[in-house]
Amino acid sequence: SMRRKGHDGTPFEVARARARAVIEHLSPDSEVALVLASEGSSAPVAELSSDRARVLLALDAVPCSARRADFAAALRRATQILTGSPHGDRLIYAVTDLQASGWQDVAPAPAGGPELVILDASGGAAWENRAIVALSAEPAPEEGAQGIAVVAEIANFADQPVRGLGVTLSLDGVEVSRGFVDLPAH
Repeated sequence: SMRRKGHDGTPFEVARARARAVIEHLSPDSEVALVLASEGSSAPVAELSSDRARVLLALDAVPCSARRADFAAALRRATQILTGSPHGDRLIYAVTDLQASGWQDVAPAPAGGPELVILDASGGAAWENRAIVALSAEPAPEEGAQGIAVVAEIANFADQPVRGLGVTLSLDGVEVSRGFVDLPAH
């Protein structure tokens, strides 16, 4: 979802700019870490740092991931990093395109924990409606004796075609394949 193109670029580009603005406008005595919400990703700056240049370089080096978001893990990691902070104000800024996916396992913040500030990177753009409308598995002998082909029919109900839509196949929570598809308008 962070790769979709809009009038302001992609939500990922907007998110990076919003994160950069937050970092650049923090007070000089503030410390910052950089944690990603992409499932399984490590934190580019996993400890509090007052070295803004280092954090901004790490931010600029972060690529847009095709992995699903896992805000529960990212918020736990950010909370853990902030636990040792001597500062009274402890904030977690989550820059997101506001897609519901990735938030389902987020628990309410504990009392006295860091405050969560949500920054919208969607630019207010409406979401396009796309869906998997059929899914089947069939033998794929060309892949070996136990080869299986998974066939998904994906529909685009939007007025505009889409190019390079990221698609990931996970089995029992483990990513086994991913790719990109082009879909015509409905």
